[in-house]
Amino acid sequence: MSPRTALVVALTVALSGALASCASNAPATQEVNRRGQGATRIDAPTLARLVHQEVNRVRARHRLSALAWDSRLGGVAVGHSRDMLNRDYFAHNSPEGEGFPERYSRASYVCRVPLTERSYLTGGENLALTHHNARFIVYDDGRRVPTDFRTPYQVAQRVVVGWMNSPGHRANLLKPQWRRQGIGVVIGADGRVWVTQNFC
Repeated sequence: MSPRTALVVALTVALSGALASCASNAPATQEVNRRGQGATRIDAPTLARLVHQEVNRVRARHRLSALAWDSRLGGVAVGHSRDMLNRDYFAHNSPEGEGFPERYSRASYVCRVPLTERSYLTGGENLALTHHNARFIVYDDGRRVPTDFRTPYQVAQRVVVGWMNSPGHRANLLKPQWRRQGIGVVIGADGRVWVTQNFC
């Protein structure tokens, strides 16, 4: 492993369970500012803040420091979520192979979090794709579980629970060295919700 490889930490594990199940063979959709009806209305900025709060609640339960809200890093995260929606894919790398290090660099965002005396972390990323109003949640094993409209808080909880149930995402979320996070949420007209979490 080269020194550069040792310095760059990128978790590119696939999401398990229902978070990823919405991604396969799903048609492209338009981004909307708000989705839902009645008390279940959901908007992207509110959901991003709720995910941020839920992440910090989980970190507090594990006696880890809270992550600061980083709007610049959030802009990087929103850009990736929007690209996934617009081009109908769900992956850490774009179709051209661009990952979060390239996205940080393009935004002139420099992340150097000390790991040891001789190494540092240059960022990290978690992804989620869920559904605000799916009639069924389809799991990887084929199970179909009826569901209903969810409140924004329930969607945020579902995203963070999904990360905590995935070993790679859990390790990333609970990494003690992180100090800041950016949460990028976009909502499709069909109710799908893309969430990108970037760390520094």
